[in-house]
Amino acid sequence: MTISKIFSDLPELTSEIIKYFRYDYSTLYSCILVNRLFCRIAIPLLWEDPFSIPTENYNFIKIYLNNLNEDDKMKLNEYGIDKNLFPSNTLFNYPKYIKRLNIQINYSIESWVTAINNKNCCTRYMCPPNSTRLIYKSLFKIFIENGAKLHTFDVISYVHREYLNDAFELILKNPNFIRNVKNLKLQGISNLPKIDSLLSNCYSISTLHFQFSDDILSDDILNINVLKEVFEQLNGLESVHILYCRSLNSHFIKQIVSITKPFKLRSLFLDEPIESLQLLLQKSNNYLENLGFRTLIFNTSRLLVENILSYCNNVGQNLNHLSIEFNIMPTINARLSSIVLKELGQILPLKLEYLKLSLKFVINNEKQNILSDIEELIIKRKRVKYLAFKEVYLEAVKDLFLLKDQVKKFELYDIKVQKYDDLDSDWYKYIEDTY
Repeated sequence: MTISKIFSDLPELTSEIIKYFRYDYSTLYSCILVNRLFCRIAIPLLWEDPFSIPTENYNFIKIYLNNLNEDDKMKLNEYGIDKNLFPSNTLFNYPKYIKRLNIQINYSIESWVTAINNKNCCTRYMCPPNSTRLIYKSLFKIFIENGAKLHTFDVISYVHREYLNDAFELILKNPNFIRNVKNLKLQGISNLPKIDSLLSNCYSISTLHFQFSDDILSDDILNINVLKEVFEQLNGLESVHILYCRSLNSHFIKQIVSITKPFKLRSLFLDEPIESLQLLLQKSNNYLENLGFRTLIFNTSRLLVENILSYCNNVGQNLNHLSIEFNIMPTINARLSSIVLKELGQILPLKLEYLKLSLKFVINNEKQNILSDIEELIIKRKRVKYLAFKEVYLEAVKDLFLLKDQVKKFELYDIKVQKYDDLDSDWYKYIEDTY
């Protein structure tokens, strides 16, 4: 009985094991040669995201194109793509397996077309440059017609406008293609009606990533009218991250505040004060894990500092990362720096893992040592594992990492001193890797 149970569960167990090799492509290729069971499990994993596999071999494109009907193949033939390139038959419905797609697949297509032309340079089969757009549109058509349902979709505007329009036209006519998308990235898209339509058809988003340039933001990207409705329907959304968004205006915040369900803002980084910041912090409640700002303006920076210090004191005890940077006039900077050090030292969140302070002080002479003033506190609190410190006085730059005697002193207390630039975080990369 037990043996029978084990054998009946074997396919499921094997599937779970092989999934651990999802990004180990050489192992997956080996699996497809073992037996039929291994092959059936490994093939969908290999074809989830073929455009991202680190290889210069894009021959899988011709396997996709084999799914076109004869009329579409004839159109490709008119562009110099010999239909004899396509395999006579395939064992699997490969287009159905695609789960991750970046709208920039035109670069892969261009590489494949170039490879064909290089191979056929002495024959009559040469693909003209404008064949790329037809192949691009054909691939989206193939994915949709074969029942593919994306899990991750990156929409980036750095492709030709006509390519983008072709993709959007097909997708919005066939919304099932994106209905199950959990990770959606929108970067540089300025066509608001299409963004509204795209968001309205994605019901399963757990991670939504907006990234736009300043000129696009100035066109009121954050005045998307359906923003509240979109967030209301995203029941699986687990994290929202706002990084240095310069047009974060009151209209956006009012829509967020009016959302009836929790708004899981995990990261907020600003480089200038925003209206209604206090309301946004209150709405994020205790979800906020990463908070930071850098600023050039004094009269609003004071209010910004007060809002953030108040948040840390009241509900910000889940903060893991806190970054405060001042880049305004030295004398003003010194006053704000003193406020931060005096207040923040009393209310540091218990879960805090990373603290960056870029402050300025007015000192009387070069011999005045700022590090010695905070050294005792760092050692006494016993909360610091890694420390980086850089002091700039006029043109002189002093990195603690290069002061060997000081480094040894901190090591006695299990504090590892690192180079300042090495410990400085790239927030975009950190959030993309963590969430």
